[in-house]
Amino acid sequence: MEPTKSDSSAVRLTVQLADTDEALRFTKAVLETIRQPLLVLTGDLSVAWASAAFYHAFQVRAGETLGRRIYAFDDGEWDLPELRRLLENVLPDNNGFDDYEIEHTFPRLGRRVLRLSGRRLHDSHLILLVIEDITERARRERQQRVLAGELQHRVKNVLMNVRALFHQTLRYSRDLEHFSEVFQGRLDALARTQDLLAKAPAKEVPLHELILLELEAQGAEEERDYSIDGPELSLGAEAAQAMSLMVHELTTNAAKYGALAAERGRIEITWRIERRDGRERLLFRWREHGVRIEQVPETRGFGAQLIESSLAYMFGGSSTLTFHPDGAECVMDVPMPRV
Repeated sequence: MEPTKSDSSAVRLTVQLADTDEALRFTKAVLETIRQPLLVLTGDLSVAWASAAFYHAFQVRAGETLGRRIYAFDDGEWDLPELRRLLENVLPDNNGFDDYEIEHTFPRLGRRVLRLSGRRLHDSHLILLVIEDITERARRERQQRVLAGELQHRVKNVLMNVRALFHQTLRYSRDLEHFSEVFQGRLDALARTQDLLAKAPAKEVPLHELILLELEAQGAEEERDYSIDGPELSLGAEAAQAMSLMVHELTTNAAKYGALAAERGRIEITWRIERRDGRERLLFRWREHGVRIEQVPETRGFGAQLIESSLAYMFGGSSTLTFHPDGAECVMDVPMPRV
């Protein structure tokens, strides 16, 4: 194959620069254009030259660097057995290496993840060491792995909830039409909570917002149909899903038989945080007014069992559903849910 014009130019340039100080200056100028920190090491792994990018990245001066062995940097913090082995094999065996990672806390820089690559400089007894700071990239990759794990856990948890809802709803349904209506409503409640979690940067759902969504889904209007009073409180994914299902059951019952179905019905929703026995507890109360209840339901459906049994078990506290002559009341007293 005939040499190209660019190949011939490169050869002529190399000949012109060979064995001259100009060659060294040319090489240094080329190396200085590379953004990654660079070191040129001698056979005994002392620093013969360092790029401006190296001095800037590691916040050191030439007097602290040139002529010193790389293992002496930062009081010997670079003296790593594997790195020593890789560098010592570059010259005698012409064995370059790529992408050797070290993670270390540097006195001036803090915790850093570095990726090192080494090569022999042509036929010389010099080693070019390229240093790439991948700290941010490594942090993002770790964060992505954590997020992927959290997502997998959340999806598994949601699917388990859907499965449980399916079986329990089917068990307490009168017929297929009733099952379809109730199951769809509960799925919608889960979906609304998942939407809130997806939009929340910290994956926490404000309790006030969760309650508003469920009431608005039934067409309720604040001040006219209900009031909410409680301190700011955010719930993690599992607690938010459980609370949304409870509030969904309460709002659904209120829309069908309770305060939201009565002409002058009204719901008071309150919560507070108390400290008892050295631990904070959440006291949640849902109280309906303006309803005539002449007969307390004799049987408990899945919704009532969810409120009185499942939530109490999940949160490690108590939850009761009471039917007063003028409306239903739900009181929950549980340890503060962990975010």
